Amino acid sequence: MQTEIRVRGQISGNAKLCRAIQINNCEVRNINFNGYCLTFPTKKAAKKALWDAYNKLRSEEPEFAKGGISYGKYGILSYDASRAELIY
Repeated sequence: MQTEIRVRGQISGNAKLCRAIQINNCEVRNINFNGYCLTFPTKKAAKKALWDAYNKLRSEEPEFAKGGISYGKYGILSYDASRAELIY
């Protein structure tokens, strides 16, 4: 079952989130207001990509990770004023 991750919010944060999510096995489309829609072949691949992006962002910016980066177990990754969420 295909799963989408939609990235919305601030322009620079959207680009940072999209770069952090491994997009080697997904289709990337631009959506309204400088957002992105990443389509993965399975839900498992999409969740793994979000988790890996969270760990990557935390390791790149350890001081910012205390309050500016958060991950929810239901597939929501927030970075500054941007948000990536799973759409089933």
